[in-house]
Amino acid sequence: MNVHLGRVLLLLLLVSSIMTRMASVSLLVAYAATAVVIMSFPLVLYSQDSLKLMSGKFSFYAIYLIILIYFINSLLIPFSRMPSLYSVAKTVAFAVFSPVCLFLVPKILDSKNYFHILSRVAAVTVLIGLPTAVSGSYSLLGYQVTPHIWGFNLPVPFIPNNSIKPITSVMDNPNVLGYLASVGFASSLFRVQKKSKIRLQLIVASINLLGAYLSGSRTALAVSLVVGVIAAVYYTLGPRIAWITALGTCTSVVYFLALNFELAPGPEALQADLRNRKYLWRATVQATEARPVLGFGAGRQSEFIKPFLSSGKEIHPPHNSYLRMFLTTGLLGGLTYIVLTGHVFARSLNRSPQPVLTCVVTAIILHQIFAGFSIFGLAFNSVIAAVSFGYVLRPE
Repeated sequence: MNVHLGRVLLLLLLVSSIMTRMASVSLLVAYAATAVVIMSFPLVLYSQDSLKLMSGKFSFYAIYLIILIYFINSLLIPFSRMPSLYSVAKTVAFAVFSPVCLFLVPKILDSKNYFHILSRVAAVTVLIGLPTAVSGSYSLLGYQVTPHIWGFNLPVPFIPNNSIKPITSVMDNPNVLGYLASVGFASSLFRVQKKSKIRLQLIVASINLLGAYLSGSRTALAVSLVVGVIAAVYYTLGPRIAWITALGTCTSVVYFLALNFELAPGPEALQADLRNRKYLWRATVQATEARPVLGFGAGRQSEFIKPFLSSGKEIHPPHNSYLRMFLTTGLLGGLTYIVLTGHVFARSLNRSPQPVLTCVVTAIILHQIFAGFSIFGLAFNSVIAAVSFGYVLRPE
């Protein structure tokens, strides 16, 4: 495989998928551009006689079982509610593009090249947003870059008023920028040998860590700190302790959530403000109980849970990837997705002599607890998750 061609394709994939979360870019144009770039990967691989799905049997069957459930739901839609072009289009997109991201895109280049590109794309995106933290909006090549309009400031020392507005860069939401910055930070945690590259790597990591903080996303900052600790433990105490740290972190988060929903005993001091997520998650569970076997299928999740929300509550999607999978694919698909995620996480612990794979997978798994994206879809959140998981599933 031509390395330069592979780098260009991966760069185009990341940039086009980021366009799906740019406020002033047409969604249709962004999704079309991302779809075209994704389908260029099998074409290039076919031209080089390398078009063969790379995956273990379990991950392959798990992905296609979930896709099959989506298709079954599409067939059942006329018998349960009015068919939606939106839900059918999403199902087709899941079936076509997500397997390519998982099983073919990682064949283009090795993981080090992928994480190298991802960390730098994230850093450049953060840099674009930095001026808005101090000077407010500005125009970049005709695109208006603005800070977020949330009604709070971030405490930052050594600047006037000791506060700034959260940055969004080119994104439509600061949480989305926080996701990119924290995953970019995790992607920059591989070891390099040359001193010049070490300095550059530290700069890239620092920019992404700063972006995670300045986005105002609590999840992004917490995830960045977690993966930073995992990498530090790896390089100082060795891989075994680092993997125990990663596993312990994920287990602690599960316990923390169980405690907040009174499913596990523990001190009240660990209770946290989950904002609107508590009532959304409860409504999602109730909706899933209404259609437990196969769920509601692809579509607008906010509409699925709306009947189960109390009067006066804001209507949003579940803001949890795992609950989203239970909502849309039922117990069968939801459990399959959780087992697949656990399989990817466990495999990442044994895949690399460096912690970057585990750090990136851990970052994505933790983000999915508080955000509604999965590995299915054309939005950049999903594309990054699918490709990153694909590098873990890639045969050694």
